[in-house]
Amino acid sequence: MVLPVQAHADWPGATRVATTLAPNSPNPIYPVGTAIRNWGPQDEVFISVDVKTDDSTVNDIEADSDLYWYTCSNNDTCATATLQSTTDVGTTIYGRNLPQSSLAIRRRWGQPIEVLHTLRQKIELDCDGDGDEYRDDFTDEGNLLDLGAKLFSTTSGEIESWQVDANDGSGRCENHGISFSRFVTNSTDPMACYTRNSDDPNPGTAPYRDRLTCNTYDGNPSGTGAAWDNREVMYNNGENEDHPSFVVYGSGDHLAVSGTWRGAQGNSTDEIRVHFPDAAAPPPNEDIVSFPSTGTKVEYSHLEDHGGKLHLVWADRTSNSASVRYQSCDYAFGNGVYCNHETDWLSSDTIVADSSTGYHRDAQGPVFAMDGDRQFVAWQYNANSDTNPRWRVVVANRCVGDPSWSYEEVRGTTDARDQYVVEGRPSLVLNRAENIAHIVFIEAEGYTGGFQGFNSITNADAWWYRTSYSECP
Repeated sequence: MVLPVQAHADWPGATRVATTLAPNSPNPIYPVGTAIRNWGPQDEVFISVDVKTDDSTVNDIEADSDLYWYTCSNNDTCATATLQSTTDVGTTIYGRNLPQSSLAIRRRWGQPIEVLHTLRQKIELDCDGDGDEYRDDFTDEGNLLDLGAKLFSTTSGEIESWQVDANDGSGRCENHGISFSRFVTNSTDPMACYTRNSDDPNPGTAPYRDRLTCNTYDGNPSGTGAAWDNREVMYNNGENEDHPSFVVYGSGDHLAVSGTWRGAQGNSTDEIRVHFPDAAAPPPNEDIVSFPSTGTKVEYSHLEDHGGKLHLVWADRTSNSASVRYQSCDYAFGNGVYCNHETDWLSSDTIVADSSTGYHRDAQGPVFAMDGDRQFVAWQYNANSDTNPRWRVVVANRCVGDPSWSYEEVRGTTDARDQYVVEGRPSLVLNRAENIAHIVFIEAEGYTGGFQGFNSITNADAWWYRTSYSECP
């Protein structure tokens, strides 16, 4: 279901990409999650919008995803955006689930721009072999989804459909959750990292109940998903891994994957963990760098590679307060520094802390981007009280070496509706050719905060904002 585009101009360079359809009908359709990628030299912008329909006859929710392709006019900070196409992506899923889309982008020499749209799908209709297909058997399949990918071309539209990961054939239904996608190995191979959860009868022992998994396309398209077969499983005896992020850095053969570790079964210890699988040996051979919580909970890590460094941001919370933290590592392969040991990383830098500004309450969903020496971090926070939250999106930026960050709310409003960025990856990207920052987010009535806070919304818009920035001296 493609939602209509509506322009909005209360700030230069703002577009309301999608809005609620039939808000007063029994089955309104809401935008609930979004992600963005851009191809800077040509001012091409691609935005995914996950949408849901309330439907009491199908376990409350039906959901699918749309891909919007825009072009911008040069030299006006992308203030003028022209919609080129909208594409329905994937099939409808059910049972209070979202596609949880992530996007990757590439352009090979002499070829059109291609966008990989990775999302949760139902590929195996009967994952446990009991004869009841998905949508008919909510007890064991309604919340257990596979992971699929659609490849979109600016000349041909949707050109390929791939199965990234599905039921493992053991009779155990596996749920594939939040994903992060990139094109790697000199921009030729797509890769996705994601969460996998199975109904493990022996929690705490291999195969672990909750796992971070990465899968790479090997260049042999078959239409069956068999080409996605170079799978790395991050082995953690843990409770949960959420919002994974990854980079393939250096010469293109070093993988680093970040995620949240909730501790062993019954253990509430939280850590952000960065995994470095051993390229010369199969899993579970890997190094792990841990960043423990300074409060009671860490979540939403985002890992980037820029300027010969790995950059990591995450949220560190205690009750209803939070800090957004940043850490980096200079890798130097010639000197044997691969960032796979705690001593390789610099001491952490707090971007926003409980006592420094008003942008810290319940901070969630940070995402990082960098151009030259200018760094950007975006997240959502509660701008009001604990009992009457008002969620807003804020962006911090600084030049490397500056002792402090500057902060700005992206869409200043007194509206009682809430803004969030936690659904969809990534939400912030940069056009480094023209110094333009792009961010997408949802603004909704009834959002309750955190991941899956969309369950109670009653009306929503998907917003795309952009602004120019200066290079650091």
